[in-house]
Amino acid sequence: MNRKETKSAFTLIEVLVVIAIIGILAALLLPTLGKARLKAKIAKSQTEIHSIETALKAYYTEYGKWPNGNGTAADYSYGSFGAVYTGYCPNGGLMNTLRAIQDSDALVCGNGPDVNNPRKIVFIEIKNDSLDSSGNFVDPWKNSYQITIDTGYDNLCQNLANGKPNPVGAGSVTNRNAVVWSLGPDGIGGTADDITSWK
Repeated sequence: MNRKETKSAFTLIEVLVVIAIIGILAALLLPTLGKARLKAKIAKSQTEIHSIETALKAYYTEYGKWPNGNGTAADYSYGSFGAVYTGYCPNGGLMNTLRAIQDSDALVCGNGPDVNNPRKIVFIEIKNDSLDSSGNFVDPWKNSYQITIDTGYDNLCQNLANGKPNPVGAGSVTNRNAVVWSLGPDGIGGTADDITSWK
């Protein structure tokens, strides 16, 4: 007795339907994944901002002073100000001081030869992927963290030294001795997506 063997196979229409369903599911999932990534970057930035502020306070507790730049400003700022205004420092020198890394800048912004951190205390640890090629601490969008320290000791963080403007989008912040912020996903200060230490 002969039996007919039946072969099962997918038809072209069935394959196309499966591909269409996968495409629809992917289209629904991609925005959700994008939002989850954005939330993760915001959370990382908030944690790093808190770490910088904590390191600054620990430095002050240890040395009884702030690690300011040239010492002539009522308040001193670090971050992308360093690339825009003379007399401001990129945050890399400050991070070297807080990380107890000796650098070549002994006079203004950095820690060479251990002048701003003579006890060589590590106040903050930063992963290499959070540093740019110049050693600045950058947020998840690769923009330098902005930092203003109340070196005028008036319980007000502002950035009016040398006639330059206040911290972007911040104006002045009262009852804080140090403020730290990220320009957020858009990389522009003073917009709704800025991530700050004072809100």
